[in-house]
Amino acid sequence: MIYKIPIPQCYIWMSEGYSNRGILFKRYVEGYIAKSFPDMRLIRISGMTAICERSVPIMKQGKRPTKKQKIAIEERGLKASDWLITKSLTKRLHIIHKSTGEEKELAI
Repeated sequence: MIYKIPIPQCYIWMSEGYSNRGILFKRYVEGYIAKSFPDMRLIRISGMTAICERSVPIMKQGKRPTKKQKIAIEERGLKASDWLITKSLTKRLHIIHKSTGEEKELAI
């Protein structure tokens, strides 16, 4: 997904008078995006707008496992309290780790 982030006006006058003004302006914008929006990656600059995309994918939301699902998770040697259920099928269980975002598919 593409995001448009307005660039602060101060970067125009901060880069005035330099021979490599365009490069300096781009570095200012890259620093601004990195500091203010750490999960974004700069694609290009269009006017006074930074066109960005998420560098870290959004994690799927999971649900807490039921007792039966907890047993199935623990049978595979995993700690059930660390995992969430993203999809529950009749023969498969899709789980995601709460802190790392690691996804697994278990056969039930």
